[in-house]
Amino acid sequence: MNEYRIAESAKQIARRRAALAWLKQYGADLGSGDRDLASVTVHLNFASACPGAKEATEVLSAYGRFSLPEMVKAATQCCQNEIAMAVDAIREELDKIEP
Repeated sequence: MNEYRIAESAKQIARRRAALAWLKQYGADLGSGDRDLASVTVHLNFASACPGAKEATEVLSAYGRFSLPEMVKAATQCCQNEIAMAVDAIREELDKIEP
């Protein structure tokens, strides 16, 4: 049994459950209507010194704000999947315990 894997999986479950709770309570409001409830900032690591990078960053950041509903949906699904995987990891480790 790998106690470290269990502990890390438990931490992941706690973090993702907190995120999931927030996303379910407040996520639907993000990107709805003209309300400025959130912003998205893109930071380019690749080719950031090349011509047009600043303009590309502005466009990507603006598009990100308008993509928030899709991002919330994807993040919600991701949290649910990661919780399930962490639970499975804990079960796998607990199954290794000999009676």
